Amino acid sequence: MTDGQWINDVAHDLNAELLRYIFMLSQLINLLNLDLTSEQGDQIIWTLESSGQYSARSAYEIQFSGHVASNFPKLIWNVWATPRSKFFIWLLLQDRLWTAAMLQLRGWENNYFCALCERNLETAAHLFTECSYARKVWSMVALWSLHVNLEPDQWSGSTDLEDWFLFLTARGNKEAHSLAILTAWHIWKERNARVFNSRRSTELMVVTRIKDELED
Repeated sequence: MTDGQWINDVAHDLNAELLRYIFMLSQLINLLNLDLTSEQGDQIIWTLESSGQYSARSAYEIQFSGHVASNFPKLIWNVWATPRSKFFIWLLLQDRLWTAAMLQLRGWENNYFCALCERNLETAAHLFTECSYARKVWSMVALWSLHVNLEPDQWSGSTDLEDWFLFLTARGNKEAHSLAILTAWHIWKERNARVFNSRRSTELMVVTRIKDELED
């Protein structure tokens, strides 16, 4: 670096792109005001803290720099519910459940039709927000619990699952939020019972199971 010797060291087989980088490097060196004659040792400064000292907190926070804030803590993780039903909702809101539509995309065997109403292609949005069987379950739960936000007629009609669940839970209290997760979980369990075990339950039977689990 002394006396610009580095320029002589790189001045071989120059081309336009290399010259551009050399110019940028030269500017950076000048901006730093380096005193190459000083014998003082370098100091390491942690620029993420005003004190210049490293902290685990700032190192953790920088990992999320530029990330979009998630609704999931509010929608899922901070809500009272069983761990398995929370994990299920996490998958649902990302549209990562193994519905017939998802299996079709991968060319895997599937039943095509919704296992509950047997009328439409089984997508996650259809299964939980459009299916006549599921909507009746939601309506019965809303009537029994007096949580009107669970009544399908009150929903916004959004086809985005996260937006739907955000709207669904925004107007209710904590109990209604937990009940929404539990209801969706039991709708999924009924779907799986039909697909894998050929076992069918009425809407009232599903609601009874929801009541029983809520009381436990």
